[in-house]
Amino acid sequence: MRKKIKTGVIGMGKMGILHAALINMIPQAELLSVHDTNKKLSKYVKNSGMEVAFYSELEKMLDKEDLDAVFVCTPPFTHLPIVQECVHRKLNVFVEKPLAESCSSAKKMVSLIEKEDIIHATGFTLAHIPLYKKAKDMLSREVLGRIQRFHISVYFSQVFSKKKGWFYDKDKSGGGVIIDIASHLIYLVTWYFGLPQKVYARTLNFYSDVEDCGSILFEYKDGLTGALDANWSIPGYRLATIEIALEGEKGFMEITNDYIKLNLLQSIDDFREGWTSIHKIDLGSTSHFDLGSEGFFDEDSHFIDCCLLKEKPAVSWNEGLDVQKIIEAVYRSSEKRCLIDLDSVC
Repeated sequence: MRKKIKTGVIGMGKMGILHAALINMIPQAELLSVHDTNKKLSKYVKNSGMEVAFYSELEKMLDKEDLDAVFVCTPPFTHLPIVQECVHRKLNVFVEKPLAESCSSAKKMVSLIEKEDIIHATGFTLAHIPLYKKAKDMLSREVLGRIQRFHISVYFSQVFSKKKGWFYDKDKSGGGVIIDIASHLIYLVTWYFGLPQKVYARTLNFYSDVEDCGSILFEYKDGLTGALDANWSIPGYRLATIEIALEGEKGFMEITNDYIKLNLLQSIDDFREGWTSIHKIDLGSTSHFDLGSEGFFDEDSHFIDCCLLKEKPAVSWNEGLDVQKIIEAVYRSSEKRCLIDLDSVC
């Protein structure tokens, strides 16, 4: 019998509930306890059928439970103090995206584990979805040759009136659509192309105290340029809809939530000249369970396996910090209305 990773979930909001449910489905994991400062949630946990201990005081849970790993699913401004407690106890830690509410906090988090033998991961689920992994493999094989330009967009119908709560408080959340939905695509930019050299951005507030839309331009040292457009206040998009266009010297690639389309100037490896379509269904599901979104089960299972095998996760806090640097550059650029060199951030 393989050892089971004894696990706790910190924060029982939407993402905490999701991760707790998934951990219960992973054979190599054992969910022992959950924490939330809202004591009323203990009744929900009990009624949901989760046979776990509920704690409203984090230190009490960490002192009493013999945990190997925790999933931190609390608001971003709480990540640093929570992680300090967990690292002090030598726990492996998964942190939901973004890594923190600011680049400064994210950098402090990374410094905590530099000399520690601790498995650490950040929740950017695109790294675990077959469609985006397939595109990454194709780019690594240089199917398109040198990439010359890219354009990425994500649209979602979420905010159409004044909102309240920590999610729309910049000091607590870190920002709006850029640090929330667009951060997944910013991670994808770093995964596919590495860190840009410079960033130029504009953001706008329609309804929120944080930005509701934003446009970002990326510049790379090798001449690659790209753009990202994000908007959570646009009608007609019940689910977050992603569209990616990549222009290379050997052809063109389009990636959406559902498919990859490739048009090559000549046959390369096992890809023929002209159009090739790869649909999501062709690559198999990322999850054994339909929970309304892809990637989460594989993400959690991957982290648990990394804890067992003492391996580095696909998306560690270091990658999370890279994303945070770009987000910081976006906000600075929008505020100062100028090009920001990434080396000047954090």
